[in-house]
Amino acid sequence: MRVLICCLIVLSAHAWAEPQIRVLLGTYSGATTMQMTGPHNAYLNGSFWYAGAGPDTRSVQAVAGSLYFDGAQIGYDLRLEPSDGLFYWNGFYYHGSLQFVAEANSLLVINWVDIEDYIKGVVPVEMKADWEFEALKAQAVASRTYVLAHLKPEAAYDLCATEGCQRYEGYSSENPRSNEAVDATTGVVVMYGGAYAETYYHADSGGLIASSEEVWGGDLPYLPAHEDISHSSPHSSWSVTLDATQMAASMTAIGKPVGAVSAMRITKLSVTGRVVEVSIQGSAGSTNLSGKTLRELLKAWGVRSTKFTMLANLQVQGSGYGHGVGMSQYGANAMAKSGYEFTQILGFYYPYTEIHRLGYAIAGTQ
Repeated sequence: MRVLICCLIVLSAHAWAEPQIRVLLGTYSGATTMQMTGPHNAYLNGSFWYAGAGPDTRSVQAVAGSLYFDGAQIGYDLRLEPSDGLFYWNGFYYHGSLQFVAEANSLLVINWVDIEDYIKGVVPVEMKADWEFEALKAQAVASRTYVLAHLKPEAAYDLCATEGCQRYEGYSSENPRSNEAVDATTGVVVMYGGAYAETYYHADSGGLIASSEEVWGGDLPYLPAHEDISHSSPHSSWSVTLDATQMAASMTAIGKPVGAVSAMRITKLSVTGRVVEVSIQGSAGSTNLSGKTLRELLKAWGVRSTKFTMLANLQVQGSGYGHGVGMSQYGANAMAKSGYEFTQILGFYYPYTEIHRLGYAIAGTQ
């Protein structure tokens, strides 16, 4: 097995201000409750509105593109900045500021947060904080690079707070050990060809890393298919019996009804043996599934990865967890246990890339 060593960390030539990330915490169609736990400043449509002297609780709702604050129409964009730098929302404390944006009848709840504070709220929910320290550092770098590669300045927010982007639970999820890993890699990112790499990661490859091309159709040289490092995990081998009733409902919901489901057959495999197409057979006929639709339905049906075989009509046996592209988290932890440093882990899972340390500028400096 080839391990590509990537040990050089290059300091970027130009220092820059630490960016703020806009994270969508949720979207609401009805009224929700804003809760500030202490003094704060409020900005309406980009301009200062009022200074809150203490805790405050209000109802917020979006109707026809306008915000309603305790029933009064106020504008379309409200941002609240707590004096102590923390706010409470939906069971969690977060760094930064809280923004409400009205889009038609949908209320977008967005957290503006410095990138390093954001990463501290990601790492311990994406990887166990008691894992090997070098693995945590690799996770911090992968997570930092991922968000920088997915900034969307033209959109209302950059990314979501769920596993569809990166799981993020703010200040409430922070752990001293994972915070130390983030601090130890401050500003460190993975780059390819002068741009941020797409540092996808997953829980367990099942033994073989998948290429970006076979999973999503885009061929990135630093996301090839290759053998993973030997490791064991709770996902090394698993089985599940598919629920025929659930499957039938899913097929009807996507406009491909097949009646009472009797079997799922594998019809096409990728180069690493992952399932890329299946046939769902039922009392009213059969239909094939592939691509994003297949991946989403398999996940909903309890299938952990596309690296599986069929033992019987609805009996699945597989290995791995997740899409299989990029860094395997269990593999990264196994590498760290074997003495590899985080740069070597990243070099193995993102071959042909470079590791850079961005120099964050101090406010007011050139």
